[in-house]
Amino acid sequence: MSGFSAVPPSMYDPAFTALSESAQRLEFYIRTCPQRNSEGLSRMRWGAVEDDLGMPRDVARTALNELLRAGRPFVYDDRAEVILDKDALRTQPIGRKNVDPDAWDKDAKHDNRLKAAVARINDLPRSRELLKHLYIVAESYAPEFARLLAEEFTDITEPLSEPLLKPLSKGRVEQSREEESRDERAS
Repeated sequence: MSGFSAVPPSMYDPAFTALSESAQRLEFYIRTCPQRNSEGLSRMRWGAVEDDLGMPRDVARTALNELLRAGRPFVYDDRAEVILDKDALRTQPIGRKNVDPDAWDKDAKHDNRLKAAVARINDLPRSRELLKHLYIVAESYAPEFARLLAEEFTDITEPLSEPLLKPLSKGRVEQSREEESRDERAS
């Protein structure tokens, strides 16, 4: 887990300031929460979000939907409850910068920072699509890490089957409210 999380100044763009207050709070949380690792991956346990932010689960899920619809730099896998901050490797790359990808240093896979990053990823629930997104980002900002990811998770270099940027499915709270509303209208 990361003890320090850089928040890029570019975060304060007009798209961010146009977000609701709850979406802005959730974005700060995603970028700085203690569960976030240096690669930008973290568990998105809704109970923890509720406790840490004092934000009801349905409000937090609505805020995440707003972030995803607004094109903020996040990819979320609802099934695995894992989120990727695609800005993390850009603002805090791991491995050596400006490495020629064709001159892959075989010793790089013995770099403790890179090995630790892979171990942290292995501790999270498996999300193939998130790993593919992470690989794409790593190719640009952390080429040694991208090469190690490709060796460790062989299927991530294949094209994405479908984007994970779709809005979240309705949670149980939202579904039960809709059912109650329909029942009241039927009466």
